[in-house]
Amino acid sequence: EEGADLNNCVIGVRSRIGRGAVVRNTIILGADRFETGADRGANRAAGRPNLLIGEGSLIEGAILDKEVRIGRNVRLVNKRGVMDDEGENYVIRDGVVAIPRGTVIPDGTEI
Repeated sequence: EEGADLNNCVIGVRSRIGRGAVVRNTIILGADRFETGADRGANRAAGRPNLLIGEGSLIEGAILDKEVRIGRNVRLVNKRGVMDDEGENYVIRDGVVAIPRGTVIPDGTEI
């Protein structure tokens, strides 16, 4: 969307990147389908992010598998600089943040 800043990325099919999002050195595998306006309305009602990257998010040095939902103002940057780690909705291997298929990352999350 408008104002998204992409640098050194591989972007898969049916990817949506929100307004003002910054994505650097990242691989995004995309989605198997597009969400309709009705789907996005249902997401809002359920408090669930839309497919892929929300507005104002910063994604750097990451791999996002298919069907990932990244909320608004999320920061996926390996802020602790760790080489290996695991959390409920991510793994870090060799310093790269990887988000598994179908994972939902809520608004404002920082990894």
